[in-house]
Amino acid sequence: MHHALQIPEIAELILANFDPLVDGKELAVVARTCTLLHEIALDALWRHQDTIYNLIRCMPSDLWKTVKVGTMDPSMWPTRSIIDSDWERALKYSHRVRKFTCRGHRLDGRIPDMLFVFQSLRFGVPSGFLLPNLLELVWDQDPSNHISFIRLFLSPGITAMHILRCPSESDVFPLLRDYPALTQLTLGSREEFAGNDANYEARSNLICSLAHLQRLDVGIVNSEALVSLGQRSTLQQLRVVLADSVSFPESHKRTLFSTLRAIDLRLQGRALSPLLYFLRILNSPKLRSFKASVAFELKSNQAEDLYTTISLHSSYAFLETLRISVTCSPTNALHDEHIQLGHSLGHLFSFTQLQVVVIQSPGGFDLDDTTIRALARSWPCLVELRLLAIKCLRPPRASIAVLEAFAKHCPNLRLLEITLNAFVVPPTSEGHEPVHRGRVTWSVDRSAISDARQVADFLSSTFCQSTVAVDSYNFNPSRKLWSQVALFLF
Repeated sequence: MHHALQIPEIAELILANFDPLVDGKELAVVARTCTLLHEIALDALWRHQDTIYNLIRCMPSDLWKTVKVGTMDPSMWPTRSIIDSDWERALKYSHRVRKFTCRGHRLDGRIPDMLFVFQSLRFGVPSGFLLPNLLELVWDQDPSNHISFIRLFLSPGITAMHILRCPSESDVFPLLRDYPALTQLTLGSREEFAGNDANYEARSNLICSLAHLQRLDVGIVNSEALVSLGQRSTLQQLRVVLADSVSFPESHKRTLFSTLRAIDLRLQGRALSPLLYFLRILNSPKLRSFKASVAFELKSNQAEDLYTTISLHSSYAFLETLRISVTCSPTNALHDEHIQLGHSLGHLFSFTQLQVVVIQSPGGFDLDDTTIRALARSWPCLVELRLLAIKCLRPPRASIAVLEAFAKHCPNLRLLEITLNAFVVPPTSEGHEPVHRGRVTWSVDRSAISDARQVADFLSSTFCQSTVAVDSYNFNPSRKLWSQVALFLF
């Protein structure tokens, strides 16, 4: 064995690169076969557990039985009362768990329903805490009414809670108030999807009381809670629903959220103004990720307002991910006012570090070759570009020739989803070496085409390795020709 492995800190760094949920067998072998690394390997093996089942199996085998009644899901039942000695082996491992993901049997087919196990464990653990050193809990229990057992898994030093399922957030508010030192919090409930606003004020008050948050993912909170969050020097990631009523005094403009690095904003209703109000209070944070979701037919003038406001209130030098998603049905009444124009996207060209850009438009995009070439020059770090249309109201004006601009200016590009016109294909010269050396997938969407062989030859001369993806769910009259292109490139 290399002498460096005798230094615990080095061994811990090496084994920390193993994922216990993926590399569990390898870590178990190290723990069994290497005395020097035994404890460190066990720590790594138990560091993240995604089921309580592994800990239960450390208890005596005669303590539990799996029962299946008729067509019901199998359940694990106790066969007797738990005594202190039953915990002896389990407690040798439970203190090693730092992150625990609690999934229900309906989400994880490996395990039976643990309801009766939870009921038995609730009567007490000799050490006082089942997972005494737990730092992060992910609660993804289904059925979600198991939420009453969540205290079983909490430790005094827990810093992160991600409660993805609960019948009502009011069930967990008293619990969360007992942990004011939380740095990460996710709250998801059925109420969010049902549009129930009953816990609006209580949720807002809770958020105001958690003074050390670094990452927050919640539903709707009031303006006072947003101001409270914006005044903190710790908050780095925020995902929140903006209420229709949200507004801020003029004095708060450009004064809040200076430390944010990632924002994910969703709108409660059909007005864009809450999103614009929020952007205007930002104090030039060094955002690396900006995401926004709207559930209505975003018009072209609204999109331009949004892009202009983003550009005015974010630092150009840091933004790497930009996602604007629109949720609406293609059967809705869409008109030319729902088509996004090239000059609107131009407001985003100053963000020169963008790597991922995903923008949805209800009526598609009306872009010409000049605009797309400018886009490629402006975003040289692009890895993924997707300009998505709910419904294409106009045929594409931009030609396939613009792919040469991506090949020249975007060396890291790997995924391109954009609708182009491939009726006229630029000529290719024999022996021409592709400028772009990486592998690029072009999702053609509703792109028009006339000659599959010419298009394939052009793509081969533009990108060293290229493929086309044809979405079978989107009706494209040229789908057969695009499938031929894919075969030629294979």
